[in-house]
Amino acid sequence: MFAFQTLFSLHEIKMINIYRLVDRTKVIYEFDKQGITAADIVNFTFWTNVGKTVGLLIAFIISLTISIKNKWFLVNSLIILITAYGLAWTEFLGLNFCKTFII
Repeated sequence: MFAFQTLFSLHEIKMINIYRLVDRTKVIYEFDKQGITAADIVNFTFWTNVGKTVGLLIAFIISLTISIKNKWFLVNSLIILITAYGLAWTEFLGLNFCKTFII
């Protein structure tokens, strides 16, 4: 799931570098200087958010294929899909959840 989100975010390396290197107060100025428009920002935000869903659906298809091949009960894959979607929706997956306890 996070692999697809990272893959989609790598499409806009220039924008990521601006976020990383430029002071927060000068980000908008740097976007204008580099020619990044509001549509580029919207596309970046949309595709990085869609990346989670795409990764989750591909993981479900792989899980479903393994279940069919091994003749397991298909509801197991559906339960995992619903659980993973619920955890991703509440942001209990990934580093955001761990950061609350570590920091």
